Amino acid sequence: MNCRKNYKPYLLLLSMCLLCIAAHAQIPNPEIPKQISQLVRQKAIRVSEHPQTKDPLVIYLPMFFSSAQFLPETSFQLPPKKEVVAVHLVYTRYRQVDTFNQPLLNEKRFLHLSQKLPELFSKKELEWRVFEQTKGTTEDEARTMFHGFVVFLKEPVSAVVSGTEMSIIDDLLSKIKDSLIEIPEQNVYRVRKKYVETGRYIPRRSDKVEKGIRYDKSGIWMREPETKIVLDSVKRKTIKGYSTYKGIYTGSDDRLNPIDVYNQLRNKSFRKKWAFVVDVTGSMAPYTGQVLALLKTRPELASDHYFSFFNDGNGAPEILKRVGNSGGVYTVKTAHFDTIYQTMERAMRAGTGGDLPENNIEAILRTLKQWPSIDSVLMLADAQAPVKDLQILNFVNKPVHLVLCGDISKIIPIDYVRIAKSTQGIIITNEGEIRDLHLRKVGQTIEVGEAEYLFTHRGLERR
Repeated sequence: MNCRKNYKPYLLLLSMCLLCIAAHAQIPNPEIPKQISQLVRQKAIRVSEHPQTKDPLVIYLPMFFSSAQFLPETSFQLPPKKEVVAVHLVYTRYRQVDTFNQPLLNEKRFLHLSQKLPELFSKKELEWRVFEQTKGTTEDEARTMFHGFVVFLKEPVSAVVSGTEMSIIDDLLSKIKDSLIEIPEQNVYRVRKKYVETGRYIPRRSDKVEKGIRYDKSGIWMREPETKIVLDSVKRKTIKGYSTYKGIYTGSDDRLNPIDVYNQLRNKSFRKKWAFVVDVTGSMAPYTGQVLALLKTRPELASDHYFSFFNDGNGAPEILKRVGNSGGVYTVKTAHFDTIYQTMERAMRAGTGGDLPENNIEAILRTLKQWPSIDSVLMLADAQAPVKDLQILNFVNKPVHLVLCGDISKIIPIDYVRIAKSTQGIIITNEGEIRDLHLRKVGQTIEVGEAEYLFTHRGLERR
């Protein structure tokens, strides 16, 4: 009797099982283990509780407490046509036992994520952060808190939008003309009201006043003289004549007329070291183009000074933007115009701002950190956008001079007045430079060229 068993079916089944296990454990990118090792060593940021939001650009991938397993209902289908900008690993500080190994669990969590979404680990500019929540002090509390990964997305800047903005800038650069003009001496007058007697007298009785009765003499009743208001012009000051360069845009795009920013800076003297900090969010392209046109006309500015372009967070969700750390600041120091142009373009294509308040102070501080030896900052800012991070203004230790883009014909917003006042900077306008704001108080009048401003709690209101 032949008792030899046929083991081939069993060996084949075993081989298939091993192949399945190997396939499940396989990491597509051999660099992922190195990356995970670096992520595990990253110092955790301690917070009471990681913020949560219903923003469609924020995706939550929850895990079980004290486990590397995702919840069964977790979806790993990221929305199409979105860019991933950051990933946060979130866990609680609470430990069930003192010997618990948190780094080992974090490593397993990152490994499990790499199996579900391996494409995240191939993105070079992705921001990875680890957050340790301290709010849960008991096991029951810790279990109710979020554990797992938070994926932050952004809308990619439309190629049409970025292309349109770049075409505006290119059009201006190719169609700007510089001329030397003579500005004649000019007298500036103030119109005032004067009360002049008419030579007639007003009756004492109100019924006669209402009838329009007037008298030629004061009489025994000592009638009050009638007066009328006369407008009188009084010479306030004389502005001396001078020669100046003025730029003219010869194209047909209404968004590029007039080129006030260019002309405000064309004749300005930039002594010592300056950093140009330029807002490239939203509809700032016409003004950004004027700065670049200035560099073409005055190439010495590129070689002698420094440049930063900011877009308020690279288009990231608002929940990801923290005061002083929103990101989206691009710096460059070079004498080559093309390199400055490319840096500006990269900042514009990375994001358009998102919310209206912007990270002006962060942009200044990052610039000062990059080049601590600079003497002054010139900021090109959107006058219609509030400043979101004024609470860190006290860390700015250099004068900040402002060129405000947009309509400031009625008021210069208080946020920008505070920046100039706090840093002893100036505000550059078409009428001239508003100086010494650190010596001014609410209620005072400020004269600049032909303009008069009243310093109020809303800003500098033009009279």
